[in-house]
Amino acid sequence: MFQKKLNELIAEHATLKVRLNELPKLWQSQEIPAFKDCLEKLLEGLNKHHASEMEKIFSRMQNDPRLPQGGPMCTFFFDARMTFQPLRIVEEILAELKVPFESPIPIELKEYFDKNSPLTIPLEEHIAQKLIVQTLLGLTDLKNRHNFRPVTKAISFLQDVSNSNFAKEERCLFEFARQLLPP
Repeated sequence: MFQKKLNELIAEHATLKVRLNELPKLWQSQEIPAFKDCLEKLLEGLNKHHASEMEKIFSRMQNDPRLPQGGPMCTFFFDARMTFQPLRIVEEILAELKVPFESPIPIELKEYFDKNSPLTIPLEEHIAQKLIVQTLLGLTDLKNRHNFRPVTKAISFLQDVSNSNFAKEERCLFEFARQLLPP
């Protein structure tokens, strides 16, 4: 039963990757309406997927005393986080796009960050993904030649942070959830 839920989440990762791979092509060809449509569908998919992860995993693991121990491959991903700080990178990208960077932690996730939960590692990536997609959707002057390079950088970062997040969840978080959570 629980394995089925994890398989559904992994399938959602695959669907999101398809959208992520469409973005650079649409941007390079300057197909702005199709680019915006892809971003909207990506945001919808991310929102649905993150809500599903919250329900199936995060909220169920949040108070487990074994959570700080981590699971297989988690040490590798924790070490990588020390150099890859997604919200700092988002702040830099938004500055290049002349978009203000405000407190990005949603109120519903504040408790995780206040407790310094290990779950904040993938949650921070979720926040970064949404901020980039929302920022790109909010840009009104995408054809401005001064935006070309920062938008390209934002898309590249979005792909990197998403691929990192999916790998981290599939190889660490989901494996650990299998150990902690009842079937």
